[in-house]
Amino acid sequence: VWSERYDRELEDILVVQEEVAATVAATIGGRVEARRSRKRFDSIGLESYDYVLRAQALYYQVDKAANDEAIALLEKAVETDPENARALILLAACHSMASWSFWAKDNDGSRRMALELGQQSIALDNTDSLAHALFAEILFDCDQSDLAEYHFLRALSLNPNDIAARALYAAKLCAMGRRGDSLEQIRIAERLDPFGLHWIPWIKSTVMFAARRYEDAAAAFETMAAPPNEARYIAAAAYAQLGRLDEAARQLRLFQETARREMPDYPGDSARDLRRMLKRMVDFGDTDDLDHLMESLRLAGLG
Repeated sequence: VWSERYDRELEDILVVQEEVAATVAATIGGRVEARRSRKRFDSIGLESYDYVLRAQALYYQVDKAANDEAIALLEKAVETDPENARALILLAACHSMASWSFWAKDNDGSRRMALELGQQSIALDNTDSLAHALFAEILFDCDQSDLAEYHFLRALSLNPNDIAARALYAAKLCAMGRRGDSLEQIRIAERLDPFGLHWIPWIKSTVMFAARRYEDAAAAFETMAAPPNEARYIAAAAYAQLGRLDEAARQLRLFQETARREMPDYPGDSARDLRRMLKRMVDFGDTDDLDHLMESLRLAGLG
């Protein structure tokens, strides 16, 4: 049925079962997505679907200009078809990113808009694993962690091989202090797709820093050819803990310069000002982790 053949010794039967389960899940997920796409072609046409595909690629860049462009494309997609669930959840995610990255003129307003759009998307289509994962991230940012975890688990039950869901879940598990579970989700995401989403190393770097594994945090950051600016403060902190103070100071300076340019209400360069911003941006739920981050940034040269 699945056009696959598995040759193993009998004692490897559990490995075979795991491989078959993963293959079935991935195939079902792909076929469900294909069926959803064909349905959308009938109702909204190729033009709107093209808007969604282009916007999704821009969203994954984690860049202010790209995010602004994605929002414009998704607004066109929703205007074409207000019931385009994938467009709605991506639009929600873009507004959420603008909020927690402090790119929006009204960060609280963008967060509320993200929650409303996410609710609309899930109501329209309850079978999209990516939608559940993105909605879960939004819920977590809105301090609804229990409901967020439900949607993360729903995403993974729909498609256990959704690497975006795995990576986003890893970030939130880290924020909840569940570092071992977080690292396991990163490990699975990397195994499923070693060349996957470029922001997975950013999440891995953050998780490794929280686990006090500074070499691993720095190594993960260094795999990114074009790291998001929000990854730089973690890199600065990791380099500082490793005694690589010149590199630490450089990454901190780049982060601050870009933040001043992109954030309408940049709080300032003092440790007290940045702590308030980073408390939400890095999402460390443990006060000790946030204290450790700020101490590390002081080593990097933060005033």
